[in-house]
Amino acid sequence: MRPQTLDDYIGQQHLVGRGAVLRRMIEGKQIRISDFVGANPKFDIEHTIPRSVGGDSTKMKLTLCDSRFNREVKKTKLPTELPNHDEIMARINDWREKYESLDGQIRKLRGKSKGATTKKLKDDIIYNRHLLELQRNYWRGKYLRFTMEIVPEGFSRRQGTDIGVISKYARLYLKSLFKHVYTVNGIATTASDVETNFVDGQLYITKIVDLQIIN
Repeated sequence: MRPQTLDDYIGQQHLVGRGAVLRRMIEGKQIRISDFVGANPKFDIEHTIPRSVGGDSTKMKLTLCDSRFNREVKKTKLPTELPNHDEIMARINDWREKYESLDGQIRKLRGKSKGATTKKLKDDIIYNRHLLELQRNYWRGKYLRFTMEIVPEGFSRRQGTDIGVISKYARLYLKSLFKHVYTVNGIATTASDVETNFVDGQLYITKIVDLQIIN
């Protein structure tokens, strides 16, 4: 008998099972910009970790969510507190596979850098490793926020780490373009930012610290 639905298929669960890549492509909704922008959006850009317990508005912490589910069910809950948490985790399993794959590539590059025969080759390997580390940290951080059962103490204060990482890599890159580059600590603000100033032929990077104020 010919299968009538995807659930009728025997085998190939890695493709057609619930949460699998092919099934998500077939059953997934087509989302337009107008669906989450405007007065009555079908989807909300919501905080995976609620802002009330330390979530900020960086890309790693934001998720596109059905607006009704977000407002009536999710509200200020952590993902692990939701009744369909297992279904959500199956849906984002490829995030875990992605960061684990990147982790393996990073380990290989660490070994290659030790055996590099020229400075240029070593620098290129280190550059590629740093790029992969940024990608891995993004996908790992995004995935792990869906597994938190409690928000660790000091979580909100650690959000400023992202700005420190940006400043670090910006400085390394800009030093390849300018002779003198300096990193200067800036003021505390409610918005994450990095400012640059070019003064008397020298470049200054000012780190603006991200300060979350929770009422």
